[in-house]
This record gives sequence, C-alpha cells and structure tokens, in this order.
Amino acid sequence: MDRIDRYIKDVMKRIYASREEKERFEADLREHVSALRESGEPDHEILLRMGTPEDVAHEFMERFPLQYAAFWERLLAFVADISFCYLVSIPIIYLWMPVSGIYFNPFNMVMLGHAFETHVDTAFFGPMSFIRIFATIFIMLALTGVYLLYFPVLETLFGQTIGKKLMRIRVLKETGNPIHFWDAVIRRLSMYFEIILIDGLFALFTEKKQRAFDMVAKTVVIQESGDRSRPINYIIVALMILIPIVFFGTLLIISIPSIELSSVPDSYRF
Repeated sequence: MDRIDRYIKDVMKRIYASREEKERFEADLREHVSALRESGEPDHEILLRMGTPEDVAHEFMERFPLQYAAFWERLLAFVADISFCYLVSIPIIYLWMPVSGIYFNPFNMVMLGHAFETHVDTAFFGPMSFIRIFATIFIMLALTGVYLLYFPVLETLFGQTIGKKLMRIRVLKETGNPIHFWDAVIRRLSMYFEIILIDGLFALFTEKKQRAFDMVAKTVVIQESGDRSRPINYIIVALMILIPIVFFGTLLIISIPSIELSSVPDSYRF
C-alpha cells in the first residue's frame, strides 16, 4: 500500500455516509489523484494540494446535512444498553458466588448487615482464601469494566452501542467524522458522576439535540440514513429492558419473607 492508498483509506474512515455514497466518493477521489499523477505531479505535492484527511472528510460531510436522532430514540437505546450491562453482570456475579463461598440475596444483604459480614469473614479466611480473594478482585474489575468501558469502546470502534445499533442511530463528531476514545469518555462523564438525568434534559432544548456533555465533547447523535428501525428491533429492545426487570423483580419478591424475618429481633423469634 503506497502513500496515496494510505491517505485515501485515512479519508474514508473519517466519513459517514451510505455505502453507495462512500464508494462513489472514493472512486472520484482516486480518479482525481490519477489525473494529477498523469500530469507528472509527484505524490507528496498531490497530498499537500489535497489537504489533510480531516479536511477532505469534512468537505465531503458538509454536502450531507446530518439528521439528529430524536430524544425518545436515544432514551430507548440508552435503557436497552443499561439493561444489557445488567444482563452481562448477572452471570458474572453468579459465577463468582460459588468460588467465593458466599451465597446471598442482594436485597437481604442490606438488611442482614452483621450476619453478612460474619459470613464473609468465614468464607474468605478459609483454606481457599487466596483463590477467593483473587476471584473477587477479578470479578469486581470485570463488573467495573462493563459499566465504564461498554459505551466508550463500542462508540469508538463502531460509532454505536448495541442499543444504538437496534435504534439505527450513531455517535459522530459535529463535523460528521467518527469520534475518538476520549470524546466517547467525555460524553459519558455525566453517567459516571450520576448526573445523567440533568444532562439528558439538554437534548430536549438544544438545536442539535445534544446533551450538555455532548456539547463539551463536540459530538452529536444522528439518525442513520435509510429506513428506521424495523418492528423486530423494537421487540429485541423491549426484551432487553424487560428481562432484567423480571429477574430482579422476581428476586425481590422471593426475598421479601426473609427480609421481614431478618428485621425481627432474635428475642421474638420462635
């Protein structure tokens, strides 16, 4: 791959358009370069004449006005993504419990307090204490990674998360170019600091339907070209949202008798 091919590849990865539009633009770009080469102009002067890949991509994207995603589409995608994180977390937690030697209901854990701490002491300081502590650290890091990295990694690599893919929306720079990792991190700071509700309200009133941290990161969420989400996509989103609700709701219902029992003083139990 020569300098020109690398240059064109760099330009193409910075633009978002339909496959037909991208193929047409790449063909025009190569035809223009070939004409300059045939005139005897060296490659380095051709690249200087054309400008940086960012400039070429930006000039292309200016031809196509972006259609910003509706608030409810973004909301559905976000809730689906959070539900997916919970779905991933459930098997991780249940894989950890047999290794740790701790079997608990998370709703009881708050109520049982001292009893849980005693059980932790018994479980962790046994013959397999090192393995249990190591497994717990690994699992906690895995859970943290799910919530901290899910959005930035997927939005950087693909421009969209699973929820956004289903809703046919994606994250771009305001210029229409793909975002970088730190752009994805900045636009998620409101979630990490638990001010996502306040941040999200900005999308209802800003011109480009941006959240406050979207404006800081200079990112936008756009509707993909072509048809909107199909009915099957909405069914999948609904299932992604409902499964964790049903799971934790069932867990709560099952735990209610033991929660009530744990709140009764020992002197009053039979």
